[in-house]
Formats: sequence, C-alpha cells, structure tokens
Amino acid sequence: MTSVEVLCFIRNPFDHAASQYQQTIKTWGKTHSFDDYLSTYRFPKRLGEFLSFNSENGFSTKILNYSNHRSDVLSEVESWLAVPAGTLQAPKENQVNRSLTRSELELQRLCNFYISPEFSEAISDKLIHALPDQKSEIPAASEKAVRAFLERMHKQVALINPLLPEAERYVVEAADTVLPLVSSEFETEHFYFSTRQLMALSELFAEQQPGREKSWFGKSLDSLAKRWRQKAK
Repeated sequence: MTSVEVLCFIRNPFDHAASQYQQTIKTWGKTHSFDDYLSTYRFPKRLGEFLSFNSENGFSTKILNYSNHRSDVLSEVESWLAVPAGTLQAPKENQVNRSLTRSELELQRLCNFYISPEFSEAISDKLIHALPDQKSEIPAASEKAVRAFLERMHKQVALINPLLPEAERYVVEAADTVLPLVSSEFETEHFYFSTRQLMALSELFAEQQPGREKSWFGKSLDSLAKRWRQKAK
C-alpha cells in the first residue's frame, strides 16, 4: 500500500482572511466586501474536516503555521522532504505576488463588478509586477464585522487546536491589534494612486492604441464591446 505524507501550512485566522480576501478579488473576479467575506470565512473548521479525512485514510499530516514560519519556509520544506539545505532556491525578487493597496483593491473590485471578472488578473498583475515594492494594505472592515469574525474564530479554533502541535496552533488575533489596521472611515471613502501606480495603469490601457499589438486584456475589451453592441441591437 502506498503511503501518503502531507505537509500543510495554516495561517492565523485574520492574517489568512485578509490575504485570502485579496485573492478572491484579484484572481477570482469576486465583488464582495471584506465584511461579507469575513462572515463566510471558515478555514479552521475546514482544516478539521481535512485532518479527519487524512486520518481515516491513513495519511500522515504535518502541520506548520505560516504565521510562525514566514522567514524559514524553504528550510522547513527541505527538512520535510529530507533533502540537503540549499536544494530549494528562493526567487530573485524580494517580494512575490504582493497584496494590493486599498485603492488598488477597490479599483479591481469595481472593475470586476462593472466591466468583467475577466479583467481581474490583467489589472492586478500589471500593478503587482510593475510595482513589486509597493507597500500593501489590509482591506477596510467595520468593527462589527471584525468582532463577530474574531468571536467565531475563537470557537472554531478551540475545537481544532487540540489536534495540532502546540508550537503550530492557531492564534486568534486580538481585537485591539486588528481594529487599528482595518478601521478608517476616511480611507473607506477616499482612494489614492501614486504617479507610479497611474503610470502602470496607463501603460496597460495604452495597449488599446491603434497600430499596437493588443494584449489579452485589450482583446478582452474588444470582445466585451462586441457583446455590448450585439445586446444593444
């Protein structure tokens, strides 16, 4: 019988929820708010289901909390694979697939809603690759949504943590730590772009100029415009 060994990275709830929400906007074309996403987040519960499945099928599972291993992911994976140190090489870029700023994220979310989810990767990829050193931001959320999320996470984590190695267990972030990161009425109503951000977006849109080879994004615009014209007839 073939043995199966699984390496699973988890992440502290709010830390993971903020990152995962960005992915839903950037690559999945979603349009929901961070408040709405927080109300549906249930990864600790899903981890329990995952571990139960693995146990029932005789799979060996090692859990590592990424929130504790941001700086040593490669060495941890090498250790688990039992390969010599240095076998896995880090990318040359210091920052890979950064999160978006609040303004970038809101632009992306609105484009998903008003134009098409097909544009998700085109806009965010342009910003990420052109400005890899741009400081990212935690999405804005209401105090009510954050407190409800943290309360729910405490209940889910209390059930799953006994199944995890003590050093790798979930830590539910404190409300006093999270709220200053997400609560800003001014920031939720005003959005700003630097000159560098505007230049990156302008380069993307400039591909629509006559005589220039169009990117996938440009071809998608043409396709969408054609569909609109057909519906208008």
